Amino acid sequence: MALLRGLAAILRAIVDLSSTGLIRRTGAGTVDTVGTSDDLQLGQVGLGVAPLYPVHVQGGIGSGATPSADYDDVVIDIQATGGLSIVTPDASNANIAFGSPSDRTNVILQWDGANQRLNFGSYTSGGEVRLRTGNGSVALNLQSDSRIAIGTTAAAGAQLRVEQTSASGNIPVLILDQDDSSEEFIRFEGLASHANVTNCLVAAGDVSTATLEGYTKIYVYDTGNQITDAEYFMPFYSLT
Repeated sequence: MALLRGLAAILRAIVDLSSTGLIRRTGAGTVDTVGTSDDLQLGQVGLGVAPLYPVHVQGGIGSGATPSADYDDVVIDIQATGGLSIVTPDASNANIAFGSPSDRTNVILQWDGANQRLNFGSYTSGGEVRLRTGNGSVALNLQSDSRIAIGTTAAAGAQLRVEQTSASGNIPVLILDQDDSSEEFIRFEGLASHANVTNCLVAAGDVSTATLEGYTKIYVYDTGNQITDAEYFMPFYSLT
């Protein structure tokens, strides 16, 4: 809506409407007529072109492309490289909002000039953000409860869920590449409690029995060539 209001302000500044149709002012100040009163009834406005869409801006001869019917209310059709700019003072925000009758700001795309920050996302209760790749497949889902799913649409059972969904994908779910050899790959933060073997961290002194239950496969790749690059198995235990 903010974008449409901005375009409407530009159009009001450079066009006049009359009973004979849309009046367009050319660069030389000459007034000519585009369309008929039928064009006005349809509510079409054209800049540089006899309009085919409600708001139609064309540079040169246009691109030759036809926009989708779901996205043709405002069409900017440029012959070569084109673009749309929203320019504000350095410390101000540049905003685009997507709204509805029940919520004027369901989604906001904003450049926060004061904090040099790009904000994008849902601003309505229950809203989610999905990034799609390929032919519309969900690659990343940001849920309304701030949980994150990659490769799937729901982060079931976790704050972050990553799925490799191909049985023949021949790739791991995750690769951790640590260039700072003095630092760990993963840092675990949690709470160990005395005589408690069910916490996320358990002190060795609190364990009576550690029963080996199985192994999980990992792959180690040593860029220093001191350890053989290969698949290895890490044991896991049940504790009492």
